[in-house]
Amino acid sequence: GHLDGRASKLIRLLEQGHTLVCATHDPLLMEAAHNVIELGPGGGKNGGNIVGTRTIDASGKLAK
Repeated sequence: GHLDGRASKLIRLLEQGHTLVCATHDPLLMEAAHNVIELGPGGGKNGGNIVGTRTIDASGKLAK
């Protein structure tokens, strides 16, 4: 997939002990995250508020 190269670089940074914050709409990258913070409710001046947070469940999927 298109994330393969970038994902491996991000994983290397995590393995070195870095904390990463990413802004993305890519579901593959979100599924690889430990925590997801959803901002909204809209874009631009209508956004920027935390509208939800999720963690990854035991199966590796975003918990509802």
